[in-house]
Amino acid sequence: MNIGAGIGIGFAEPRGVLAFEYEQSSGCQNGSDITPVINTPGGTFDASPTGLSINSSTGVIDVSASTAGTYTVTYSIGPTEDTITIQAADDATFSYSASSFTQDGSNPTPTITGLSGGTFSAGSGLVFVDSASNTGSSTGEIDLSASTISSYTITYTTAGSCPNTSTQTVGITAALAQINNVYSMSFDGINDSVNVGLIKPFDNDVSNFAISYWVKANFNLSMCHFDFRYNGATRGVALENNSSSIFFYTGGNFGTTWSTPTSGLNNNEWNHIVINFDGSIATDSDKCEYWINGSKKTSTVGSPGNSFSKAITGDGFLGSGFTFKLTGGLDEFSTFNVTLTESEILSIYNATEIASGVSKTADLSQLTTPPVKWYRMGD
Repeated sequence: MNIGAGIGIGFAEPRGVLAFEYEQSSGCQNGSDITPVINTPGGTFDASPTGLSINSSTGVIDVSASTAGTYTVTYSIGPTEDTITIQAADDATFSYSASSFTQDGSNPTPTITGLSGGTFSAGSGLVFVDSASNTGSSTGEIDLSASTISSYTITYTTAGSCPNTSTQTVGITAALAQINNVYSMSFDGINDSVNVGLIKPFDNDVSNFAISYWVKANFNLSMCHFDFRYNGATRGVALENNSSSIFFYTGGNFGTTWSTPTSGLNNNEWNHIVINFDGSIATDSDKCEYWINGSKKTSTVGSPGNSFSKAITGDGFLGSGFTFKLTGGLDEFSTFNVTLTESEILSIYNATEIASGVSKTADLSQLTTPPVKWYRMGD
């Protein structure tokens, strides 16, 4: 007689065997979904508290759709319970101070605002200081002089309980040659201005252009850095600023106004400003962009509908505008018949050395597309 044959009678499942169970006690939000082992089919699943994304029929947990926390999962047969913890993915956030660096610059080290203790890697050609290769760096410090000119995707991988990655694209650019910069022009804000006559490329119809210059002023005051005029005041280009924004005007009657906050401008110090204008872009708010001291700023447009589309037949004035004049200094004013790339803008900015005696500035003639007009302002 087989006595053991009847031991299981009256139980929903054999003794010692759970109706279901998860073979792991926790999972990561960025990991694989968690599937239970079901020994007694036919039941349904529920979980508490709310926040766990669970299939009521299969018990499969969608970790990416679940909120981090600890949950009790109940199976209707039994009843049977199991505990599961969903852990948040490691925070892999990091950033370099700029998106492009010149080969002769100071080696940049990223700031890790997420979980520290991970490693950095990048494509072949970029060299990290501590690993002397493109992988296995614990600091992310780039050896600029040893790296090849190119654009790289740098990846940071955490080493926590739920490993995660994040990336940033960083360009390594050639250093622009430097030239001595001894003089600049100072304006009194009353009657000082420089009439530069008919200025290129605005003597022809243009859709794309850039303007690059250095300015030193009290940016809490309203003033105009420059303006170019067509038929009096009916069409042209001007740049003004007040305590909160820089305004760039172009189009009929100066009707289109792009503005940007003045964050990043240093009062009574030399600041580099670049205006890129791409008239081929359909959306007015995206046509114009500002760069202040190597950092791109978000612009807003005040009067959509106009664009710069007619040659300027009047004179251009540096340090002066229709209403406000510049009180301060202006230097290295240049115009281009193309928009400048990010790496070109950073090359101009990074090539400048301001010191006592003879300072240095970028040799703009070395750019891929040199300026069509370049006012050295005294040199």
